[in-house]
Amino acid sequence: MPVFQEVVYKAIAGTLPSVEGQRHRCIFRLARHLKGIPSLQNADAKTVRPYVEQWHQLALPVIGTKPFIETWADFVVAWKRVRIPAGQGVIETAFQRAKASTPPAMIVNLYGGGEIVLLAALCWELQRIAGDKEFYLDCRTAGRLIGVGHVTAWRYLEVLKTDGILTAGVKGSKATRKASTFRFAILES
Repeated sequence: MPVFQEVVYKAIAGTLPSVEGQRHRCIFRLARHLKGIPSLQNADAKTVRPYVEQWHQLALPVIGTKPFIETWADFVVAWKRVRIPAGQGVIETAFQRAKASTPPAMIVNLYGGGEIVLLAALCWELQRIAGDKEFYLDCRTAGRLIGVGHVTAWRYLEVLKTDGILTAGVKGSKATRKASTFRFAILES
């Protein structure tokens, strides 16, 4: 399979709903993922319609809204609303930097290696991007990025707070649809 087709297939497969009621949100995620493909980033919606049709066919067993025109209409609106393509947001940028960098020495001394070190490096990079402000991070995103469940990510964040690596700011919630805020407390480069 050529690289482009593989990337498109991953965008489609990775945004399919798993239960009824997720169609609208998954369509927006599809738009973000397709816009994250460099050759499609500036394309018009009409260009990517075949991919939306493919997505719709694969989603049909799960979605409650069956007519393609409804999916297509929602996608056209989503395509125009995407501000940050998948893989290009602050979190993704910080994570790429964290994977490529050497974590602060104190973190390695405390934890050795593993996912918690990667999480601490992610927090370090998020703080560098945020400057002197707090940064946002939720447990589900952290877990997905470092390869653990969200409960484990939450536990690791608790460890980082307890050990004085992070200080907690405003606690996020589903009701506010905002992530918790933190500050990286250790100031070393």
